[in-house]
Amino acid sequence: MARELESITESEWRVMEVLWRDGPQLMAQIVASLEEETKWSRTTVLTLAGRLEKKGYIGTERSSRAYTYIPLVRRKEARRAELERFVNQIYAGDSYQLVRQLTDIGAISRDDLKRLGERLESGGKSRRKNRKKNG
Repeated sequence: MARELESITESEWRVMEVLWRDGPQLMAQIVASLEEETKWSRTTVLTLAGRLEKKGYIGTERSSRAYTYIPLVRRKEARRAELERFVNQIYAGDSYQLVRQLTDIGAISRDDLKRLGERLESGGKSRRKNRKKNG
C-alpha cells in the first residue's frame, strides 16, 4: 500500500459509499442520498465530510458558491487498509487464523476456497470473469 490510511468510522464509511457509488457530489446531494436511511442533518454530514477531508479520503473543489466533494481514496484501497488493521489487531497479523475462522463459521464456501486456491496457484492474479464487481 502506497500510503498509510487512517481508520474511518462506520458513519464516515457511509458518506464514502455515496461518493464511491455516485462520484463527486455537492453537499446537498450527499445529504439527500443519506437522508432517508440515516435522518442525518446537513450539519452532521458536513462534520463527517470535514473529518474525511482531514484524513485524506476526500477533497473539495469550489465552483461558484458550492463545494463539490470528491473521493481521493478508492474503495479497494480503503478496504485493504481496514482489513490490514483488522487482521493485525484481532489476529496479530495471522491471516490464516482469519480464514480458518471464516471457514469454521461457514462464511466461506467450498467454492470460495476453490477459487482462493486457484488465485494462489496463479500467483495471486484474480480471475475477473468469476468475480462480482465490488470496487
